[in-house]
Amino acid sequence: MTIALTIFPCFSDKTLPLGLACLKSVLDGEGIESEVFDFDLLLSIEDPALYYQLHRLGASPGAALDDRMINFIGYRPDLTLAALFTPPEEARKRFETDGLEQLFDKLDHFLERAVTRLLATEPEQIWLSTYISNLWVSMLAARKLRERTEATIVFGGPAVFPEEVQRFLIVNGLADRVVVGEGELTARELIRANGRPVAGAAQMIEGEFRYEPRHEWLRPEEFPMPDFKGFPFADTPFDAYLRRRFEGLPVSFSRGCVNGCIYCSEKQIWKRFRHLSPEASVERLAAYKQRFGIGLFYICDSLINFSEAWLSEFCDLILSSDLQPLFTFAFCDLKHLKPELTAKMAAAGFTRITFGLESASENVLTRMHKKLDLDLARENIVAATRNGLSIHVSTIINFPGEQTADALDTIRFFREIDRELAGNNLPMTHLPRRSLSNRFRLEPASAIYLHPEHYGIRMETTGASWTPLAEESAFLAKRWRSSDDQEQLEWNAYLLSGFSKNPRPWHLHDSQYRKQAEAIAPLIDKEKHRFTLSPHVVLRQSTPENGLILHDYREEFQLDDWQSQVIRLLAKKASLHEITEKITALTEAKSAGAIRDFVLFLYVRGIARIT
Repeated sequence: MTIALTIFPCFSDKTLPLGLACLKSVLDGEGIESEVFDFDLLLSIEDPALYYQLHRLGASPGAALDDRMINFIGYRPDLTLAALFTPPEEARKRFETDGLEQLFDKLDHFLERAVTRLLATEPEQIWLSTYISNLWVSMLAARKLRERTEATIVFGGPAVFPEEVQRFLIVNGLADRVVVGEGELTARELIRANGRPVAGAAQMIEGEFRYEPRHEWLRPEEFPMPDFKGFPFADTPFDAYLRRRFEGLPVSFSRGCVNGCIYCSEKQIWKRFRHLSPEASVERLAAYKQRFGIGLFYICDSLINFSEAWLSEFCDLILSSDLQPLFTFAFCDLKHLKPELTAKMAAAGFTRITFGLESASENVLTRMHKKLDLDLARENIVAATRNGLSIHVSTIINFPGEQTADALDTIRFFREIDRELAGNNLPMTHLPRRSLSNRFRLEPASAIYLHPEHYGIRMETTGASWTPLAEESAFLAKRWRSSDDQEQLEWNAYLLSGFSKNPRPWHLHDSQYRKQAEAIAPLIDKEKHRFTLSPHVVLRQSTPENGLILHDYREEFQLDDWQSQVIRLLAKKASLHEITEKITALTEAKSAGAIRDFVLFLYVRGIARIT
């Protein structure tokens, strides 16, 4: 048996698909031949503009047909259904109504090439990893696959957890099986099933939709070690990931979440919270570093500080080792994070941290079932910033029941943080980021979705006026309503939006960028990899005559002569070897190592990229 492990756009422009790597490890252990197809990476490299357009239609509420529609198959289900169930010329006309006919043509062409490449390997089964951002494109790919192969098609991932999605995929023949929740144990049974029902997977049995949930989960010691061999494609080397933003190898030390926030589906999807020991976690980092030669990691856990004692011991073990890892991202809870622990995290290699505040109103936090001491939360945000971590604080606005007084509480909270940090003379880009325009959306499988009546929400069917395909859309045409005054919610959103601080990109301190450049250096081939300037960078001449001024979003840099020469070479595309040869010929003051470090600094900062 040969299984194709696939992921279609749009998943992530920062890291690798960890779920597929875990499944590959399981299949390898069972002696099953598998091949990886990371079409998400391929499109993000080939056509970034199309990539982000598709991501917006799949995951951005701003693209929604109705801002209170439940997102089952993307925020434009009308486009998805037209592409799935109408002739191509009619589907194109539907896209043309929104000025998206070029998107339709480009996406169709990309999927044709992707499906042809995939089927050339003649897989017996095709497994698709799906998230809310890529489910709709994955379904379009599945429709094309269904027309051209009899291979078994299996969907999995967080996007298929709602029963409505499972039914839609199975009833409409887009999938033969849908794996729900944690997939490794179900995967082991699927490869032996030979058509029989498997717990944890939905399928059609005698013409009826059937799903039996799985009631057993992996123990921490059974968590598979992700296998990235063969990523992104069998004939494409691993360093292809460097051609877009690369923030490290994805790692996970736990499954599930210790919190029970009613707006989130993590608890429902993972069921039980489990975690590796600090020792086993550090051993995994060492194994990663030995295998890939780099110590740059992107943490995918719901919370890295699910336990203060666990995180403290984890940091101690890192500091006492010679690993010197760098963590480019982690989610943190604001409750379990004393100031001395954030200092230890910074010393252990943590850089960017996201805190889930959601609101600074006691009233709203109570409605969210989120237990949080706001004074402690403010102290922890300030301390983490002073200790050198780069902080992002996430919020949810327009939560059901929110009043203007609640919005003002959140504004006051952030103003107090600004005042406390004012004496530290931090540049604007190093102050805590905050996005105060994140509107509440009802997430399938969350506690609110499962029990809306408890939270003053009612569900209603839309009648699906946006499509004549009533039968196909019956599972999906739902939206939510509450008794909130819409004008008041808009006023609250307007007030909060004036206090957002969300600079792009998410900056680090220069010392952290230098460490990131050092961490990524082992992957760089000085002859093979060619660097160029990112499209957003603007240059202008300065005085003295040979110097340049570089504009990177809202920041401006005065470059000296040799740095300006490097930038001019990057503008023409050049390898590290070419750059160091030419610069050392112009000046003996800079070593090849210093020139390499400067180019890699520009790369990790987003000023340069690899072509």
